[in-house]
Amino acid sequence: MAPGLQSIGRHGRVWSIRVLLFAFTLLSATAPAPAQQLNLGLDDLSESQRKQLWERVDRYAGYAAILHLCGIETKFDTRFVDTVRSCVDPKTVTKVTAFYRVIYNRTLKTANQKPCDDPYFAKNNLVEKLRLTLEDQISAAGKLCNTYKVIR
Repeated sequence: MAPGLQSIGRHGRVWSIRVLLFAFTLLSATAPAPAQQLNLGLDDLSESQRKQLWERVDRYAGYAAILHLCGIETKFDTRFVDTVRSCVDPKTVTKVTAFYRVIYNRTLKTANQKPCDDPYFAKNNLVEKLRLTLEDQISAAGKLCNTYKVIR
């Protein structure tokens, strides 16, 4: 099972709410003065927040790779970047995207090449749960960027 799959399920919604609250707090706490038009970057995060960011990027890259192996193209990285481009520093976007691609490609090489054939996947509707998790993150990122643009 891919890392992080255990976080999906009945606790998934609670986790998503916590992510949204965390991100909103982060965006609110790091908002520059109104005269500045700065985008968020890795330097705006504490060490523990950066660690959490890399863990999430690792998890979502794994989810996207598994979905790819199941024949579902999410284009998560491109869509996510398009969503956050207006509020995240370009250097940060480049760095995070590069890490995402490393994990995505590694997962493609090391994962079961037919994960959707696994009865556990079908029984627990994991393909749809993974897909919805990625969709929820894109939606949440869009809302957070819009909020950040208002408060900056």
